[in-house]
Amino acid sequence: MKDLRGRIGDEAFFAFLQDYYNQGRERIVSGDDFFRILDTHTDADYSDIVSEYFKNR
Repeated sequence: MKDLRGRIGDEAFFAFLQDYYNQGRERIVSGDDFFRILDTHTDADYSDIVSEYFKNR
């Protein structure tokens, strides 16, 4: 998360977290949900971070 925050910036990162929380409230969210919501908050390429930390993405 620290690397992701550094890549996309504080404003986008915290907007993403708030959106992720709101959309995930009272339900089980998936990894696909995580990245779908993240992609709505940034155009930054974070594929190297994903490949380092997420095997199945």
